[in-house]
Amino acid sequence: MNRANPEGSAQLGEVRFDAESGDMRGPDGRSGRLAPQPARLLALLVAHRGSVVSRAEIADHLWPAGAGDADAGIAFAIREIRKGLEAAGADADLVETIPRRGYRLRARPRVDQGAARAPTGARVATLAAVALVAWAVVTLAPRGTPGVAVFPWADANDPSIDTAPPVDLGARVTTRLTRAFADRLGVIGPNGVADLEGPTDTDGAAALGACLVISGSVREAGDTGLVVFSQIVRSLDRVHVWARWDTIPPTGSLDPLLEAVEAGVGAASREC
Repeated sequence: MNRANPEGSAQLGEVRFDAESGDMRGPDGRSGRLAPQPARLLALLVAHRGSVVSRAEIADHLWPAGAGDADAGIAFAIREIRKGLEAAGADADLVETIPRRGYRLRARPRVDQGAARAPTGARVATLAAVALVAWAVVTLAPRGTPGVAVFPWADANDPSIDTAPPVDLGARVTTRLTRAFADRLGVIGPNGVADLEGPTDTDGAAALGACLVISGSVREAGDTGLVVFSQIVRSLDRVHVWARWDTIPPTGSLDPLLEAVEAGVGAASREC
């Protein structure tokens, strides 16, 4: 790879980024500073603005002699970049995750002049939804605490049969965790992760502040009831830290499953 070695500064929306120092400064005086590795990665993305930079290219640029776990290092650097952008007043979504390919710095800010006009109709609904998600993430736990992203349990029944999922476990788990961990974990429910690519988009979940990703599948098994698979994945390194199979009779309670998920989150969150 012909590695870029950009110097000087670049404009990222309304934020000025200095590639050598890692400093970011916004127009209202807000600022942030990146550590050397995240700063080098952002400088690389700036040099290829608008184009996808693969994970292999990033690893080669940051660790030319090789790295033991480049994926974890890249994920950490991307999170630091997004946090730095937000600290300086920029949109963290300037850095896009391109599933199964790499990362890209947007050629221009997400909101252009046309979109910046007075919001109406669908745009009002979108802004309201974003505000609601932001409220949930910020107020459910003290700022800076780790988060948990809860995805809907996938419907594992016959896909040729158009039926609703047998039970909305995502909502039930979100409610349970919110009550149990409101003082120490930010709980992001299924609505808050709807724009992500799914439970495998751990980078996207991490960008929302989630250390843990919870998901699973559920299917109806005739007279047996429900067969449920649940799992917890750590977003930093995609390690499965907890998993469980449950068979719930038709007249059975979901409480044992919910208690188990709560206990799993309590144990796994100690490593966040």
